[in-house]
Amino acid sequence: MLPLSRAAPSRTMLETDGWTFERDERFHSMSSAQDLPTQYDPRAFEDGVYARWEKAGVFGTQPTAGRKPYTIVIPPPNITGVLHIGHALNNSLQDLLTRWRRMQGHETLCLPGTDHAGIATQNVVEKMLAKTEQKSRYDLGREELIKRIWAWRDAYGGTILKQLRKLGASCDWSRTRFTLDEGLSRAVRAAFVRLFEKGLLYRGKYLVNWCPRCRTTLSDDEVEHEELNAQIYELHYPLTRPAGDRKHLTVATTRPETMLGDTAVAVHPQDERYRAFVGQTVRLPLADREIPIIADSALELGFGTGCLKVTPGHDPVDYQIGLRHKLDIISILTEDGRLNDRVPAQFRGMDPKTARKAVLAALKEQGLVGDIKDYRHKVGHCYRCHTVIEPFLTSQWFVNMKPLSELAVKATEENRVQFHPERWTKVYLQWFKDVRDWPISRQIWWGHQIPAWYCVEDNPGAIKKIEAGKDEPYDAVENGKKVRYLIGENAKPIVTEQDPAQLPQYRGKTLVRDPDVLDTWFSSALWPFSTLGWPDQTPDLDYYYPTDTLVTSRGIIYFWVARMVMMGEFCMGKEPFRHVVIHGTVLDGEGAVMSKSKGNGIDPLDIIERYGADAMRFTIFDMATEGQDIRFPVSIVCPHCGETQDLPKKRTNPIMKCSKCRKDFQQPVPNEPALPEPVEGHLDSKRFEKGRNFANKVWNAARFVLTSIDPADVAKIDAAGVEKALRDQDRWILSRMNGAVRDVTKALEDFEFSKAANALYTFFWDDFCAWTIELSKPRLTPESTPPDRIAATAVLLHVLDRSLRLLHPLCPFITEVLWAELAKVAPAGPARNLGRPETATAGVSPASGAAGTAAVPLATSAWPKVEEARVNAEIEAQYAALFEAVRAVRNIRQKNGIAPKQRLKVFIKTTETHEAQRLNAEKHILEQMANIEPPQIGPDVQKPKPAGHEVLTGADLYVAMAGLIDIEKEKARLLKELERTQTAVKQSESRLASDSFVKGAPPEKVQAERDRLAEYREKSAKLQEAIEEL
Repeated sequence: MLPLSRAAPSRTMLETDGWTFERDERFHSMSSAQDLPTQYDPRAFEDGVYARWEKAGVFGTQPTAGRKPYTIVIPPPNITGVLHIGHALNNSLQDLLTRWRRMQGHETLCLPGTDHAGIATQNVVEKMLAKTEQKSRYDLGREELIKRIWAWRDAYGGTILKQLRKLGASCDWSRTRFTLDEGLSRAVRAAFVRLFEKGLLYRGKYLVNWCPRCRTTLSDDEVEHEELNAQIYELHYPLTRPAGDRKHLTVATTRPETMLGDTAVAVHPQDERYRAFVGQTVRLPLADREIPIIADSALELGFGTGCLKVTPGHDPVDYQIGLRHKLDIISILTEDGRLNDRVPAQFRGMDPKTARKAVLAALKEQGLVGDIKDYRHKVGHCYRCHTVIEPFLTSQWFVNMKPLSELAVKATEENRVQFHPERWTKVYLQWFKDVRDWPISRQIWWGHQIPAWYCVEDNPGAIKKIEAGKDEPYDAVENGKKVRYLIGENAKPIVTEQDPAQLPQYRGKTLVRDPDVLDTWFSSALWPFSTLGWPDQTPDLDYYYPTDTLVTSRGIIYFWVARMVMMGEFCMGKEPFRHVVIHGTVLDGEGAVMSKSKGNGIDPLDIIERYGADAMRFTIFDMATEGQDIRFPVSIVCPHCGETQDLPKKRTNPIMKCSKCRKDFQQPVPNEPALPEPVEGHLDSKRFEKGRNFANKVWNAARFVLTSIDPADVAKIDAAGVEKALRDQDRWILSRMNGAVRDVTKALEDFEFSKAANALYTFFWDDFCAWTIELSKPRLTPESTPPDRIAATAVLLHVLDRSLRLLHPLCPFITEVLWAELAKVAPAGPARNLGRPETATAGVSPASGAAGTAAVPLATSAWPKVEEARVNAEIEAQYAALFEAVRAVRNIRQKNGIAPKQRLKVFIKTTETHEAQRLNAEKHILEQMANIEPPQIGPDVQKPKPAGHEVLTGADLYVAMAGLIDIEKEKARLLKELERTQTAVKQSESRLASDSFVKGAPPEKVQAERDRLAEYREKSAKLQEAIEEL
């Protein structure tokens, strides 16, 4: 294993038939396949391969008559982002589909870009300003802050797109878009105006989700609910007209401070306890106001105290009650979440937690606090800064969701938008049933400013100009003072794509632009068509829209997918994409979502450095099963020696000591920044070893083929001669190969990525490497007959050619390198197609100008098609029986410790004569692959004594054991081992029978014990079987 190192190896250039790959100087110039290194080092090739693809324009695309387009627009990552494992999963899946369709001959467009990420980006820059200059956005002002953010974006905003190249993403980088580009900004303005003109946009004062930290509105989907421990307080509100023993009404609340904004107490109309009080009033403590007692069926009869404090300005349910009963709606909070001047003087300026303590203390002094109980409930938090959300009464712009929802639902019900897996369709449709109007205005400065203006003269009294406080938002600076325009809810907006100041009717008048910007998801909802030139009717829009496939996670079905469908239907009259592929979430070994803040997030760039991009991609595809979450047990790599060790479950001390080199290094601690020293270790997962091992297998198999065949034999390959000399073993691998083409193609058509990876793994590792290459070795020697040697050569070249094509969308780097090496030995054409002309073509390579020549990169070569005439079920069944017998002999060897070089006597007793005929026809393969003497096969075969035994399909296989082992000695060894194993079984059973262990030990420890017991029992059964065989 290569140690993790950031040091880049020195490089030279490798010339390969029209392609130039940058590679490590450790490898001398590979003028022939004989020079292929014995081991594949991805760091020596990957950057050079990608540079060559870009130089040749392999990923570029233009509308082309007669060619079917295939379009994917990538989910634009935030400009604040760096590549994480979720991006690796998402973009690897997109690239697989793009490369596959490109090879199928489609005009493919994978369109990249980034999102301006309004709140997230402004937060990053504001924090940077506070740290480096001790300034807030209000110190700089809107114009200067936006300049600073653009400068930050120019410096860092493209980082993630550069990192996507390391994954192998085959995007048309010349089309890179940014959601604040002028073209996309124009699209945003056009969409806003059209929605407004259709009556689907309105401005009004409503209760919204408010983040006091970001000082902005959030949609329901941007609020994350977290279950927290709290307390519920009973408060007594004195009746203004006490009745008998009842002096007050008791309400219960988790937020006593909001009682300062109460405007009523509600009871259920059928609650006999309080019916007589409806219409009367209570005195609101501390505020010294009388508020009415009202009856409303929103209360649950018999729940709690039966009385509800109604705070319309700070609770959604109370807000609706307030509207029904025409109550006063009092807002007691400022924009930064502090109590305002609507509350008594002693509480003004307090944050909610401080106010809660102060209000409770004041109420206790008056004897108005009852029981206090522990309580657990869900509390909304800002999805960006995790501040507790406040319901807040403010004027905002809203999208009328009902008409748009109907368009989106119709597109799905008509099957024009299909979800994969299909179960996500129900989740998507359910959202539309419960959706509220979408608040799209945000009280920040970075983003698309709303294209609405207000004429002061045309709205007398509706627009007020006030002086802004030091840490308050402001709209302009006049005479050295910061001023702010308060735009009333009744002010009439001028909604237009262009500044209305130039219009005749507004010349000489004062125009105030709406200061808010649009929700980032508004511009993202236009992404599939704004990136192609809308609102203009461009050739790109005509050709590439609707797009084909959207690949995304379930976490943004509501945020993004649903809104894109709505806006696509509204703006374009067509669905934005035909297929929505929902992939799982990446988890660690304990089932927790991977993230940097949790200290369990694997950096894909570290994985690429350690294993290679192909290894990472293949592992991801192998595990991407129909939208299920993907688990990667996490380990940590010593930065000094490359040793891998388990990441501790509990991490409080950031310093670890390497178990091998004994040097200290730093481990990530959840929610804590890294220390300046010692050097930090990198997180890893052994799961990626499967991908690396597979990449090595591909390299070694190709290297064997390319270095073992005779160029003279390649030159003699012709269709008639090859067809005549083919053996059944050749027909078997050709049948299996065509089966793999069929299975992989079908899996990709169905978006079953794991099935595609597994089919390729099985075919290449087992069928091609384990059987075909091994069977071919004797046929490639000078001693074999020329026709047989040429046929074997032709089959190996053909299968390798098709295998590299099939593997390319999954593992693009290694396959492109090997494709160039294959061209040196056998140029594309008859030599790699069993002597027949190569008819399959895909895209014409920009590098060569002609499909099918040696210089055509694999990325633009043709995807294989199934040759039905080569599919042979009978031969496949015959060889399945042969290989089953080979595996059975190997199992007996392994179980009994018999050396591989020891030739064995094998007897196969079949139940049917045709089974014997099938095995006898190719029994030389049994002799070669299992290293046995000519076997006895038939229904009348007698079992030797003593014998090793394996059950086959329709037969029993025996190996004569006499003379191979000391029977009594081996039997004694096995009995002793059986005794130890059975003791372990009893100990484990006893432990699991103990209630104190099962109920008291951690669940993972109990499960580990159960797993051990299963292993002991399995081992015991196998030992007993081996003893019986002796």
